Amino acid sequence: MNYATCVTSAALFSLSFGCSTVSDQQKLRWMETTPVCFSKPDCDMKWEASRKWIRNNSFYEIQIDSVDSLQTSDPQPYDTHLAASVTRIAVPIAKGEQPYAIKIRPRCASKFGCVPPVDEFILSFNEYVSNATSNDIACYLDMLENDKPQLGFNPVWSKETGRYIVKRVCSGSPAEKAGLKPNDVLLKIDNTDLGAEGTLANDFRSGEAVILEVLRGDARHVLKATCATHEEILALKPELVKEKIRQEHRLMAEERLEALSRKLQKGLITQQEYDAIKKDLLEEK
Repeated sequence: MNYATCVTSAALFSLSFGCSTVSDQQKLRWMETTPVCFSKPDCDMKWEASRKWIRNNSFYEIQIDSVDSLQTSDPQPYDTHLAASVTRIAVPIAKGEQPYAIKIRPRCASKFGCVPPVDEFILSFNEYVSNATSNDIACYLDMLENDKPQLGFNPVWSKETGRYIVKRVCSGSPAEKAGLKPNDVLLKIDNTDLGAEGTLANDFRSGEAVILEVLRGDARHVLKATCATHEEILALKPELVKEKIRQEHRLMAEERLEALSRKLQKGLITQQEYDAIKKDLLEEK
């Protein structure tokens, strides 16, 4: 699991839709399947998927196309065809790279219902965008954050439904090989119920088999994943080695800059010396 980016935010699950009356159960399903992206490549891929889906499925053409908003023209009076707007909204987290929720809001101008039905429209969008994946190095870097083996997925905790929802699965990871998919609901790991926030742990050893019980739609599935070693994770994406070295160099440079600032504050070096050394360190980064 990639816990550094695990989101626990009610903001992700606060949507409102017009055009027809829907049940609370439908709304919760829309909330839980809302696409989430975790890095720039991941967000770029899912935003392009959002754009493509709207072009192929909305009766109306896109009129506004920006980095965080897609909007079709407004529906004509009394028209049952759906128009739509899509927004990308930052989800608050304690640490890690900023994730974003991608939310769709359909609308029509008929009091007799919309075509296609709102529920079908939203779930189709959510599924299509959630399954858009990029060969994103950030996904694999997350898997190397801890000393313990990682399965390679990002979960989100829904406060409204009290469940963990899978939002990203790294390509080639143990989780993907086991058959885990975006928007699967995590029910159990090795017979441990995940019915409370914080119950998702990463206490497994390299090479250890892990049993995942998930809910996909209305069907339960039992999946078996084998925890990867760091060597196996690095083999998935060889450029990880270079990226890790670059990260370490950046960290070392930042630490040296902090030490340099302390020397300047204490009068151990001059401003001219500080500026010259700082320039060299920034060039190294």
